[in-house]
Amino acid sequence: RRFAWYNQLVQEEMKRAVRKRLEENGGIPKGKLEALVQIVMDDVGTITEYRIVHSSGNPAMDEAVKQALGYARISEPPPQGIPRSMNVKISSQG
Repeated sequence: RRFAWYNQLVQEEMKRAVRKRLEENGGIPKGKLEALVQIVMDDVGTITEYRIVHSSGNPAMDEAVKQALGYARISEPPPQGIPRSMNVKISSQG
């Protein structure tokens, strides 16, 4: 997979952002939580659209995902040729 490294970067940065939101709002829930999110980025890596494709089943986790993605920007712009829409699995172990 040609862009696997970038997908990994996006996933790691989103996971960190979600964990930060959870820690700021009462802590990370116990158990393994996982949400699948579809994101759309612009040319500089700002997330312009997102939707939760598969909920984590935990309202606090899903809210943290929404808060994190609401104004997220990836630290590196997407490489030329990568699709601007991708699915990202965000997990958090408490």
